[in-house]
Amino acid sequence: MNINLKYRKPFKPYAQDKSISKSIFNMKGNIALKVIETGYVTATQLESGRIAIGRIIKRKPSIKVFVNGKPDRVITAKPLEVRMGKGKGTFDKLIFIVKPGYVLYELRGVDLSKAHKALVYAQRKLSCRTTVFMRPRFRYEQGIENTYPTFS
Repeated sequence: MNINLKYRKPFKPYAQDKSISKSIFNMKGNIALKVIETGYVTATQLESGRIAIGRIIKRKPSIKVFVNGKPDRVITAKPLEVRMGKGKGTFDKLIFIVKPGYVLYELRGVDLSKAHKALVYAQRKLSCRTTVFMRPRFRYEQGIENTYPTFS
């Protein structure tokens, strides 16, 4: 194993893991955007999704937006029209590997229709497939429909 780590650049990470993330069990918000497939999400995609959500919901002190992804991997790239050789390229972008079931964005204190519209806008900014997900008792607490059975 090479001990010199000062100038080491990481390999491109694999996103082939088929395991399911457990992040839906500790939700902080009422409505969220959940990942369906394994893939990469870049830092610019995360930030543009957050900005798209902010444009729709018009931030107030009572509204909370939680962004759960933190990019921690580096992708390197060489500049265009550079000849082969001369080592590995410089840092190009930061990425975050997401697994199925991971919750990227969460909203709390927002009307249901406005929150759904904001999350659909954020969905378009991401490179992986996602779905809008609600906390199990959120529809019941909002009084939208009484789908929960009454137990006697």
